[in-house]
Amino acid sequence: MYRNGEYVSFEDYKRDRREPTDNEQKMLLEEVGGLCPIKGCGVSLVNEKNGKHYKEYDIAHIFPQSPTDMEKIILADVEVDGECSESLDNKILLCHNCHTTYDKGKTEASYQQMLELKRRLANELKAKKVISKETIEEDITKAIDALMSIDENELEKAGKLEYKALEVAKKVTRDNILRMEIEDRVTRYFNYIRQVFKNLDPSGYKFELICTNVKKIYLMLKCQRLSQHEIYEKLSDWFLTKTQSNQSVCEIMTAFFVQNCDVYEISQ
Repeated sequence: MYRNGEYVSFEDYKRDRREPTDNEQKMLLEEVGGLCPIKGCGVSLVNEKNGKHYKEYDIAHIFPQSPTDMEKIILADVEVDGECSESLDNKILLCHNCHTTYDKGKTEASYQQMLELKRRLANELKAKKVISKETIEEDITKAIDALMSIDENELEKAGKLEYKALEVAKKVTRDNILRMEIEDRVTRYFNYIRQVFKNLDPSGYKFELICTNVKKIYLMLKCQRLSQHEIYEKLSDWFLTKTQSNQSVCEIMTAFFVQNCDVYEISQ
């Protein structure tokens, strides 16, 4: 098997079993959002009864801590993450049933799926923590407030963006659902939001700073190897956290910056 492109033996990777600390378990729980991350499951991993919280999860090893002879054959050429079998990079929280299913029916395909799931969850959590430290420009908050109290007449007065002016299709080329959602929001709200920003800053200088700020957040998310859909969600969540608005309005604002060429690049 391989780690960072270099061969590593089972014996070198294996360590004695170690229970993660309480803080490490909290991090693993945050990583999966408190729910079993297996597709089709999603049960709560912590339940409350009589005012007390009870753990309903197992700490699963992605690469087995003590692989059987058959698993050594099946997983002989796979990649592994972490310095050893007891690294947090090789652990993920699962409900009891999903853990049992994973351990009993392990194949190279199921291992690769679990490894990719872990990597995605870890990257998303890292991205969330990285951008949480970034402040938001005051005018973005004001623009989102304007969307929150939008008047239908003002929206109609601003008019819809002409479909031929859309840049979204040039940027989002592999996720049709995401593209259509963004296009719907852009055609309806782009002109209104652009006018709000102009009213707040006629000179346009502050808006340039806003675009630079949003672009920075986008690049920070992109560095975590997130998909376009994941970036869209995380940027919307950042707007939501910083402005205490609502999810729909924040997704509209994210769509605005996709059209405004600050989020995503035009595909060549």
